Amino acid sequence: MPALWGTLFCILFIFSTQVAADTRRLGPDLDIQAKIVQTDHGAEVLYSLTEVELKADGHWQAVDYISIRINSIEAARDYGRIAVPYNHYYSNISLDFARVLDRQGKLNELAEDAVQVRITGGGQDFYSDSSELVFSLPDVAPGSILEFQYTHTSKELALPELFSNRITPYYFQKKVGNDGWRTDYVSNFSYSLTHNVGKKLYTKSYNHFPATPTVKSDGRTITKTWSMKNVKDLTIEGWMPPLYQVAPQLFISTHKDWSVIDTWSWGNVHEKLVPTAETKKIAKRLKTKKHGTDDEKVRAVYEFIQSNIRYVFAHLGRGGYEPHFPNDVLQQNYGDCKDQTVLTVTLLKELGVEAYPALVQTPQSGRSDTPLVSLIFDHMIVYIPATETREAIWLDTTGDRALYPGMSGYLAGQTAFVVDGKGGKLTRIPKSKLPNNEATLNLDYRVNEEGFSEVSAEIFLSGYYEENIRNWWKHDTNRTTSLNQFASSIFPKTTEYVFSGDVLNTDDFWQPATIKGVFTFKEKASEEDSVSFAASLAQIIQLFGGYSELQLPQERENRFTNFYPSTLYLNANFHAPTETIVAVVDTGSDIKSNYFTFTQKGSKTAEGYRVTMSLTRPVINISAREYAEYFEHAKALSQPNPWIISFTNNPEQEKEHQLSQVESKFGNKSFEFLLAKTKQLIEAGNFEAALEPAQEAVKLNVNSGEAWYYLGMAQGLNSMIDESQQSFTVAETLGYLP
Repeated sequence: MPALWGTLFCILFIFSTQVAADTRRLGPDLDIQAKIVQTDHGAEVLYSLTEVELKADGHWQAVDYISIRINSIEAARDYGRIAVPYNHYYSNISLDFARVLDRQGKLNELAEDAVQVRITGGGQDFYSDSSELVFSLPDVAPGSILEFQYTHTSKELALPELFSNRITPYYFQKKVGNDGWRTDYVSNFSYSLTHNVGKKLYTKSYNHFPATPTVKSDGRTITKTWSMKNVKDLTIEGWMPPLYQVAPQLFISTHKDWSVIDTWSWGNVHEKLVPTAETKKIAKRLKTKKHGTDDEKVRAVYEFIQSNIRYVFAHLGRGGYEPHFPNDVLQQNYGDCKDQTVLTVTLLKELGVEAYPALVQTPQSGRSDTPLVSLIFDHMIVYIPATETREAIWLDTTGDRALYPGMSGYLAGQTAFVVDGKGGKLTRIPKSKLPNNEATLNLDYRVNEEGFSEVSAEIFLSGYYEENIRNWWKHDTNRTTSLNQFASSIFPKTTEYVFSGDVLNTDDFWQPATIKGVFTFKEKASEEDSVSFAASLAQIIQLFGGYSELQLPQERENRFTNFYPSTLYLNANFHAPTETIVAVVDTGSDIKSNYFTFTQKGSKTAEGYRVTMSLTRPVINISAREYAEYFEHAKALSQPNPWIISFTNNPEQEKEHQLSQVESKFGNKSFEFLLAKTKQLIEAGNFEAALEPAQEAVKLNVNSGEAWYYLGMAQGLNSMIDESQQSFTVAETLGYLP
């Protein structure tokens, strides 16, 4: 979601990069490396070596050397192209050399036209300063060894007094199909950092990364080196914990007091937070009541920003951290996250609402631990502290007509830093301040006037379910097709029905996006046959997070995590057709699990029958061994027993309906109605009640043999034997033969 999570960096800066000649290599010669005993891994990093020089003014230079032995065709495909990412505003990069030693022992150099620097990212309203150094090596095949070395040099420093780095022995190589990453076995790893003797550095190690380096000093500088050997390969999987929890890693920083971030960031924004004549004019235009609530004022500002300031990813030479002045943003009618935040805070201050900028690390950037200081933030939003009359508000104005307050459900638990010029506050965005991630599917089953089965569907959304649907609908160019495909998760046999529907409120700031539609089935139900309907959890779980793509347990190596709790609801109302009775043919059952809660129940209603279901999925953080049990429970959840509700014809109701039709046509005092009433009461076994309408029918038409016959039947059933025989005789005389 780039509109919500655009990184703070955003300038186009293109420079030339060339392969350097005669650069000091960090690794041994390839013919020496070729003698290292081969392992059974698909590929192995023979050497991963880094040397960093940190200068007194905060600038740095890093030289990285990587050599990799290719042992399989799959690895040869994956390592056929190397891409080294970097930020071209803050740093320069140059390729020192790259070559391949093939299986015959021939050394093949990189072709001059096989290397380039290119800007990555992009898209509408998106300017990127992310680049990558890309090159393709010759003769990468099983049995070959490739090597490359590049020099990475700082150019601009966002925060000169802060140096930080996270080091891991692994080299991350994107797979050829872009479906994951390689993190292969590492034979030899070394990271060296040289700095002035008086420079203070803090470190923290994770997962067996050496905590203590070897140290060398010439009296003026000090070099610290961390080394590892025979580091097993790491499997990168979906839904795994943050890297620092599963991989050897070292965190280095010159600071552990986060107030340095407040001092720096406040210096970038505080001059822009002063109201101007233009912002005062806008504040008056918002037409908030003089004594209006904070909520009313915040909503007014939110609506103004959403309606008038287009979000773009353009920093125009600012290097990603310094915002524009509010007047500039108002004049251009667009701005990035920092620009919108500064304008929003300024307007709120003018309206008397205390508010501050807040730096945020989005999931796109990761979920970092924070014992040491680092510039982990890639987004800025607004923090409005709590008062005696209301709770704190987190406000994000960068979405495209996002639902107020614009906060993504995926920001729950993410690291945030409130910038106030008083030291700031490092915190995490609490889940309680964000909408719950919920989706409710309401289904109404009925037979329409033409005799076709029809199901009306309504879907109500909140949290990340709502934002996903809202963003999809606003940007989809094939809405009808996409909505029909989406709806097919409710009823998969698309040839059996016609669907029409719509997504509502996707441009509304205050009402969540809602989906409404109708399924009209093509086959008409026979009047003699019973009508059956079915409902199951699968109808909503396939819409919003099924388990069909879960990794097989035998392949799982890392812990399985899901930081985003959610709840799904399904309410199915079955409307009974006229003159039918309900029968529950099959029922679903609750599923008990340590990993979710699924309950369901059914009950008769005045309209027919109602089934309700709820699936609650909490935060998950389980081991690979526990994942096997989780997988089995999830599979059962994906194949639930359905509820099958049948409506069969009711003979008694049918007769009541027929009698009602006679009454409607002839009246309840007519001969026709009294005779029909007599028959209905006799068939129902209500003999005493049948006697009166039978007598009245004969009075109205003494020449009706049928009336005399049913009077005789009513009399006999009431033990009036003589009277019954006389009535039968009259019926026979009048020629009535039953």
